[in-house]
Amino acid sequence: MNDIEKVNTNMEANKMPNESKIQKIFSAPDVKHGLSLFSREEINAIERLIIERDGKYLIKCQIKNRYKVAKPEEIVRQLWIYRLLTEYGFPKERIDVEKVIYFGSRVEPGRADIVVYHEDLKYYYILFEVKRPSRTDGRKQLESYCNAEGAPIGVWSNGNEIIRLHREEPNIFIEIPRIPKVSETLRDILTERWTLKWLEEHDELKQGKTTLKKILLDLEELVLGNAGVKVFDEVFKLIYAKLYDEWKGINDPNYKLEFFVGDRSPSQVKRAITNLLDGAKRTWPGVFEPTEKIELIDTHLKVCVSFLQKIKLFNSNLRIIDEAFEYLIPDVSKKKEGQFFTPRPVEDMVVKMLNPKHYEFLIDPACGSAGFLLHSVMWIAGGVITGKELPTPAKNFAQNNLTMSHLT
Repeated sequence: MNDIEKVNTNMEANKMPNESKIQKIFSAPDVKHGLSLFSREEINAIERLIIERDGKYLIKCQIKNRYKVAKPEEIVRQLWIYRLLTEYGFPKERIDVEKVIYFGSRVEPGRADIVVYHEDLKYYYILFEVKRPSRTDGRKQLESYCNAEGAPIGVWSNGNEIIRLHREEPNIFIEIPRIPKVSETLRDILTERWTLKWLEEHDELKQGKTTLKKILLDLEELVLGNAGVKVFDEVFKLIYAKLYDEWKGINDPNYKLEFFVGDRSPSQVKRAITNLLDGAKRTWPGVFEPTEKIELIDTHLKVCVSFLQKIKLFNSNLRIIDEAFEYLIPDVSKKKEGQFFTPRPVEDMVVKMLNPKHYEFLIDPACGSAGFLLHSVMWIAGGVITGKELPTPAKNFAQNNLTMSHLT
């Protein structure tokens, strides 16, 4: 899908008026920002701020009360300001734009796109970076701003994606699940506990705010790239532990998820995730050796958990996991060991062609991510596997009629 198609898809999803000014601006082929994070009401409110003058579109800044050229990044900035004012409840006097950030005598100063002040109106509370549409460039710029000013919260967004960082210590950032409202503190956000139902409602994979591959790219740049561990193995352990945590939530609606950071120390997070991994190994034996453990150091693990905590993996789109795992396996290993993932639509097609019956046997001698086998169980179960008790024919089929090699 090219940029124009993405923009048109966003406009359709938000039911924007035909030939709106924002639609014309975002339809340019070089536009790298988007609108998918925002609601129809928010977009319409910003549409009313745009005028046409001398053949150019101008937009009125809600903070400075003057017109600027209505570039895509400026529209995204005004959308975030509108949300800060309406959804988060910050008064205008606590918000400013284009504030100079000083790094030191030998470094040129930068400008934070949006700043939210503490109540004292003196120190920065939240810094926004919206001009850099690239996820990596935007995150690095945001981190440099937060470190320079000591701001506890930084947000990067290009209108389609978002990263929310809490600066715990200099150069140590964790992802937080949401931005605090004016009536909340950062601690309120960090001490929230979630059930699986809450996670389902706020799942950022389902909402399209991110992908597992994008999360892994962020983690590779933040901690995994220089962690001195086998990245594939460590990520798989975390995914295994998270699946077990969600499985416990499926079986107990009142269960409070343990795969989270909160206000816990790195060692407390390590202990919680280790307990989940141990529980998964006991419940689903044969995937990991009983003696295997998480090799990431505590601080690196905490960062990883913070980025993974607000996505739901159980019954998520399997292509999302495939894409991430295929990224994790280096090209050299793929060529050497033949580790390629069959696209899910192909697996769907093959299973439908095979039309397996619950009394038949199925073998996959090089099962990889076990996609063919899983889709066969789903076929016999009559649809999506929910995590509840499988229908008896599908359960017996899964337990007795499948044969596979070890995961490669």
